[in-house]
Amino acid sequence: MEAAQFDAILRTYKPNSDLGPAGALGYANRYFFSRQSRQRLMTVLATRYRPDTRELVYANAGHLPLLVRRGNEVTVYGDGDIPIGVLREQQFRNFSLDLAPGDLVLMYTDGVIEARDAERAEFGLERLSAIFAQGPTQPQALLEVILAALFDHQDRVGYDRRRDH
Repeated sequence: MEAAQFDAILRTYKPNSDLGPAGALGYANRYFFSRQSRQRLMTVLATRYRPDTRELVYANAGHLPLLVRRGNEVTVYGDGDIPIGVLREQQFRNFSLDLAPGDLVLMYTDGVIEARDAERAEFGLERLSAIFAQGPTQPQALLEVILAALFDHQDRVGYDRRRDH
């Protein structure tokens, strides 16, 4: 329900390039906060990428960090602020990354790193980062490797791209 409400709020936002993703989060937070009937919060990672300058600007409202792969090295970018719905007048911040040709950016949900195996062990950020670092450089192939490892960890039937897409 909150996701649908958040989507509806964002559809009314008039972007201001000077404010970047943080402006959108601030706007959404004010309206999300005023419309929520229950005490809920929402984590959000908002980004803007400009291919001409290779600049990725992001604002993180309590969400998981994003991962950037350059070569076989992965860097975790966890800078951010509190989730949406906590403080009505929260001022979200933008963070900027300069990407190079060939860099890969991974954004994911807690459902990935918190997925558990039969012994209740989580998939984890460390495992995800290792797969991301050593996996293919083509995005679709990398996604397939990550999903296959995740499903294998959960002892689920192997990932079948034809079935799941």
